[in-house]
Amino acid sequence: MPETILRYKYVPFDESFIEPFDKKGSLSIIKDGTIKFTHAKNFNDPFDCYPEVDIKKLSKAFAGNNGIFKQICDARGLSPAQRIQEKPKHRKKLESKMEPYFSNEGLRDQIGVCCLSKNPLNLLMWAHYATRHTGFVVEFSIPIKSTLSDDLNCLVPFPVEYKKEKPIVGEVKVRDFFLTKGKDWEYEQEERVLDFDRGIDSEKGYKIHPYDRKQILKSVIAGMRMSDNDFVVLKNTVDAVNTELGTNVAVHKAKSLQGKFALFVQDRDDLNVHNSTY
Repeated sequence: MPETILRYKYVPFDESFIEPFDKKGSLSIIKDGTIKFTHAKNFNDPFDCYPEVDIKKLSKAFAGNNGIFKQICDARGLSPAQRIQEKPKHRKKLESKMEPYFSNEGLRDQIGVCCLSKNPLNLLMWAHYATRHTGFVVEFSIPIKSTLSDDLNCLVPFPVEYKKEKPIVGEVKVRDFFLTKGKDWEYEQEERVLDFDRGIDSEKGYKIHPYDRKQILKSVIAGMRMSDNDFVVLKNTVDAVNTELGTNVAVHKAKSLQGKFALFVQDRDDLNVHNSTY
């Protein structure tokens, strides 16, 4: 068996990830094996995916010895003297084209983000992203790969770095744009799956992509405030998937840990280590 890592998706039970708005939305992660990739402009943090951009430095990198300017000059057969004469004009033109692309929505329109966490028992995450503990957490067991992969079926995540100061971008770095957040968000222990190729629906601000339930769907953890009726629906949904795929996805329910501001999951000591760490 390949070595795996456990990652978690907090979701509400009573809000839809797909239209129309009904309870099928979040359950579709289990029922249909689909998951939402969101546009950065829909994040609740207005600083997220918006670094400071140094357009002049960025254009200098693009117009450097191995950049776009050299390729254009080579294609036009310009002499060294002509290149020196053309370079300032070219850089000014390049900056005018790059500024709207990097400073506004151009680059961000190309990328979809699926947010996961390393911690399934964080009280703030349950309160904010699982509708005050009435939603649930989906547990994924993701194979560790030796090389980076864009295979969304495996949901290969990249860790988020938390900083006090915003990155100043002078070259195109995915980490600065999509994998860096303010220190205040460090409790989330977030990792992100990035969709570079398939884009985002410009009207909805997200896209729904499939993933391999049979390979990576491990368990579901219901919130401590989930109603009995919703828990029955959740359990029946998981049971149907187990029958369909021949899997053994477990259903748990988070409980209050006596004497502490903390949660625990019965019979899952590997999860309960998160009670005292973050």
